[in-house]
Amino acid sequence: MKKVRSRFISVIVLLAMIAPLALFTSCSAVRRAMDEDSVKDLVEDMLEDYFASPDDYNWRKVCESGYTPESLNADQAELLRYVAGKIRYSARDVVFDDTGDKAKVTYRFSKVPDLTKLELEEESVTRFKNEIKSLDVIEFDVTFQIVYQDRDWVFHSLSKFGKYFIHPFCDLKIGSSMSPDPTPVPTEAPSQDADDIRSKYLATVWYGIETGNPMNDLVVSDAYAVQNVFYFTEPVSGEFVAKLINSSGKDVLTETINVDSRVTVVCDFSAGHQGWGTFDPDTYYVELYFSGQKIATSETITVN
Repeated sequence: MKKVRSRFISVIVLLAMIAPLALFTSCSAVRRAMDEDSVKDLVEDMLEDYFASPDDYNWRKVCESGYTPESLNADQAELLRYVAGKIRYSARDVVFDDTGDKAKVTYRFSKVPDLTKLELEEESVTRFKNEIKSLDVIEFDVTFQIVYQDRDWVFHSLSKFGKYFIHPFCDLKIGSSMSPDPTPVPTEAPSQDADDIRSKYLATVWYGIETGNPMNDLVVSDAYAVQNVFYFTEPVSGEFVAKLINSSGKDVLTETINVDSRVTVVCDFSAGHQGWGTFDPDTYYVELYFSGQKIATSETITVN
C-alpha cells in the first residue's frame, strides 16, 4: 500500500513540474501562430489596398518611422492597377528571428509582365497598356522585412517589392496625348555643382544582393557582387563616379553612373564581371564623386 501511495505522489509531483512547462510551450506556440497570422495579414492587406489604389495609399500607416516609398500619380497608378489585375501572389514562408520582434515574410509573385523589357519611355496610358500586353511574364519571390514597433507589426523594407511594383511606374512619363507641341519653348535644366549635390545628400545603405533588402549586419560571405545606394533629399542629375575601396585604400573597382532627376544613385560592383569569381576577404567602402569632388562615403562592409 505504501509503494502505491509513493508512486501516486511521485506522479503528482512529476505532473506539477511538467504542467507549467507544457503551458509555457503552448503559450509560446500560440503567440508565434498569432504573430505569423499578423505579419501575413499585414502583407495581404497592403497588397490588396495598394494594388487597388496606389496613388492614394498611405504608406505611413504600415511602415516604420522614417521609411516611406515613392508615390504614384493618377496615370501611373492606373497602369499599376492594370498590371495588378494580371498577376497572382501567395505566401510562401514566414521566419522570425530569435527575439521574435523581426520577421521575414516571403511571397511568390507570378504572371508579372516584365517591365524591364518595356521600350516606351513617354506615351499615353493606352499605348503603355498595349505595350504591356505584349511583354513576357516572369515569376519571382519577394521577402518583406517586418519589425514589431509600438505594439504593432510594420514594414522595415520594401526594396524588392518596390523594384517591381513602385519604381518602374514612378519612372514612366505618361500623358493623354503625346503629340509634339507645335511651338515648343526650349527649357534649360537647372545646373548642379558638387556643392549643390552635397547639400542634398541624405544617407547611404548597403543592400543584400540575394534579398534586395537593406542589410542589418554589414557582413557577407563569398560575395560575387555588392550594392550600395546613396540617397538624396531632392532629385539629382549628372555623371557620378563611385569607387569601391578596400582596407588598404586601394580602388578595387570604379563605376560611372549617369543619373537623370533621381533621388538615388545606385552603385553595383561585380567581381564576377571582372572574372574574379568573388571579392577577396577584406573590408570595403564606397566613395561617391561628382565633377571630381567627393560627395559622400559609405559605411564599411566586411567580406569573409
